[in-house]
Amino acid sequence: MRRVFRKVTVLGAICALSGGAWSQAALPAPPKAASKSMMTRDELRRCMKLPDTIKAMAAAVEQSKGVLDQDRLKIDPAKAELATLRTEVEAQKAVVQKSDGAVRELSKEIDQWNTELEDLEKNDSKTAQRRLKEIKGQQSGLMARNKDAVSQRDKAFGAYEAAVAKFNARGKELETSINEWNARNQRLVEEAEKVTELRDDYAADCSNRRFREEDEIAIKQGK
Repeated sequence: MRRVFRKVTVLGAICALSGGAWSQAALPAPPKAASKSMMTRDELRRCMKLPDTIKAMAAAVEQSKGVLDQDRLKIDPAKAELATLRTEVEAQKAVVQKSDGAVRELSKEIDQWNTELEDLEKNDSKTAQRRLKEIKGQQSGLMARNKDAVSQRDKAFGAYEAAVAKFNARGKELETSINEWNARNQRLVEEAEKVTELRDDYAADCSNRRFREEDEIAIKQGK
């Protein structure tokens, strides 16, 4: 029986974390120096809230980045383990191929034995009959050798299948971890971009804008 080797899984590459560290520093309160239009109370309220919002978001991004970096460190050992498992798969495959080759060679020997047996059974000469008796005595030995060779091959193939199953299961786990890490990394990049956008908004809409002191007082009073 010809053995079919199972396919092992192939994993994708891990994306690199985009961007560096994000500053947690709060932005200053909107200055009173005038160079742009007077802010409405709602505009001033938003500008007064933006520094704390930006600071909180930047801190959350930094915290998430730290967790993500730690989780990233767990992936490399898992990949190394998978490489070891792949080596084991290849080693078991080589054993199967060697034992399967032994079975095929023995099968040829048995075919030759059968051919000679058939020829001798058709020959009535004393020499042929002596040889016939001789090779019939080899039958039990040939069958025993064949049984042992097939058993060894099947045992090797079972070990190979187990190694492949282990590799594929661990590979699937690692692939899931990589995909989850990449998704979290993408969300983190998007959050960092939001922080940058808010800082740009503050610079564009809040810096160097005039506002009424009474509006500022009212906002601080919760009005």
